[in-house]
Amino acid sequence: MRKITDKTKHKAVNMWLQGSTYREIDRKLGISIGAMSDIVAEERKRVPDLDQLRKINEMVMEEGGNVPDAVRGGLLLDKLNRLDVSLERLEEFVKLTARIASEQKKEGSEFVFSAIKLMSLEVETGKNARAVIRDLQEKQAEIKELEKKYKSMEKRLQREINKLKQEKEEVKAAFEDQGLVWEEGVQTVKKTTDLRAELRRLTEEERATKARLKKESGKLDETIQQVSSLERERQGLKGEVGKLVRIFRWHDNWYQTRAPELEEDESALLRSVSHLKKTNSQLQKENKELKEEDRQLEVKIGGKKRNIEQIEGHSKRR
Repeated sequence: MRKITDKTKHKAVNMWLQGSTYREIDRKLGISIGAMSDIVAEERKRVPDLDQLRKINEMVMEEGGNVPDAVRGGLLLDKLNRLDVSLERLEEFVKLTARIASEQKKEGSEFVFSAIKLMSLEVETGKNARAVIRDLQEKQAEIKELEKKYKSMEKRLQREINKLKQEKEEVKAAFEDQGLVWEEGVQTVKKTTDLRAELRRLTEEERATKARLKKESGKLDETIQQVSSLERERQGLKGEVGKLVRIFRWHDNWYQTRAPELEEDESALLRSVSHLKKTNSQLQKENKELKEEDRQLEVKIGGKKRNIEQIEGHSKRR
């Protein structure tokens, strides 16, 4: 026996409410008469007035309508009665709405929805329709201006980002040509910059010394010696730069060699930390248990003291 889905059951019940017999439902949906009887019995348990609904539906259908339309009509008539609006005035309102919607080149339903939404905004803001529309137009103008500024700033920022990315790629490529990774290249550039600054300082001193030579011809020999000394210092600085490069490469090779060992040490430290945390947790637990035992001992001691006091009290009365 195939299982009947909830969707098919719902469709079958609707057909039955609209006046279809069990045999008609069987021919259209393939639900046997017995199964249909069980479905209707279940619906009667859930909706006690199911048979009355079927009779009402049949009566409405005889008049050329259906139950949903009848319910909506009843609700509309009840709402009109509460508002003290006659059917004649309702017809005038519908005609007025259709005329205004036609003038605004909008569908009648769209016009009514917009009017209801505008009335809700009037209630929420405490302003009339013109003020609400004016505020909305001002906000829209502000939003457009902000969007324009945002797009302009976004384009300018993107250009700067692209420029920086291009410069970075160029510098990175230059580092790779020298056999350096990005971090190593940055450190090397920093050291080179410091050395160049020192070299510029020495060069300026050299120029100043040469200028003084022109004014102090009598101290020419001494000045030449100073220039030579400066030149030696400059050569010495170049040698220091070479040493720094060699030291840097040695440290880099050392790090590459020791990296696995350092990682193992780090893992061991992490395991030790984890073990210490577990040990600490265990000690806290034991400390808590000891405190509980201490409290229980205090309670027992207090009970013993009270017993001793009672015994002493009995002894004194005797």
